[in-house]
Amino acid sequence: MATNLLANRLATLESQGFVAKEVAADKRSKFTYRLTEKGLDLLPLLLEITLWGPK
Repeated sequence: MATNLLANRLATLESQGFVAKEVAADKRSKFTYRLTEKGLDLLPLLLEITLWGPK
């Protein structure tokens, strides 16, 4: 995936409250992303879609 597309998608997920962006502990010029409570709430849905897919 092109880095500009990834950056755009991460920015969208962050603006919608699904992920939180933090400065990486090991390198100040890097960022890490973690799921927020809102993002974690999607896990059951993603699991069901994953199970439904092969059908």
